[in-house]
Amino acid sequence: MPGVRKAKINFDKKEALVEFDASQATIDKMDEALKKVGFSGSVKSWPKG
Repeated sequence: MPGVRKAKINFDKKEALVEFDASQATIDKMDEALKKVGFSGSVKSWPKG
């Protein structure tokens, strides 16, 4: 999706590390995109500063 720079997926751990441009992509938009393809997600951690 627009704004996502990089995504590293670990299917065994059911985790993804996503690098994105916050001016183009938001957590809500990414959540909507995941739901459209049958997945769900949540934010496990968020960098500070």
